[in-house]
Amino acid sequence: MLLTENYTRYNLWANQTLINWLRTKISRKPGTNRSFQFFPVIKLTAVHLCQVERYWLSILKKEAQTFEEFTGTAEEAFDALLKQSAAFAAYVGSLEDAGLQDSTELSAPGSSAIFRILNTSCNCMNHGTYHRGQMSPSAAASASLMHR
Repeated sequence: MLLTENYTRYNLWANQTLINWLRTKISRKPGTNRSFQFFPVIKLTAVHLCQVERYWLSILKKEAQTFEEFTGTAEEAFDALLKQSAAFAAYVGSLEDAGLQDSTELSAPGSSAIFRILNTSCNCMNHGTYHRGQMSPSAAASASLMHR
């Protein structure tokens, strides 16, 4: 499905665009200006997006789900998110139409659910859109503080 592949590519492009913009607008040095107060939230959001994409991609690929606590810098969080978004787009891009229609099961104690790859990919990308929308105002407010 070309639409799903385009959506994952769009997600990667949107993440790249936002992160490139963030890198030019926000000081990452504590004490250099008041904008630093917003940066931890932006970093945590980037980490969250990366972890969610990693989680859902592992489910779609039927791999073990692992959780690693992130202890790196904001730059490392940005790089990890871009790498993860590229991996998600590459995986979806590698599937034929039939592969996108496949389902995968997620089981937890006492329940289970079946997810179609097509729908799950779109839901994951929508999740990223939501959080990029949260990051943008924080970054814009931060950038405006730099000019005061």
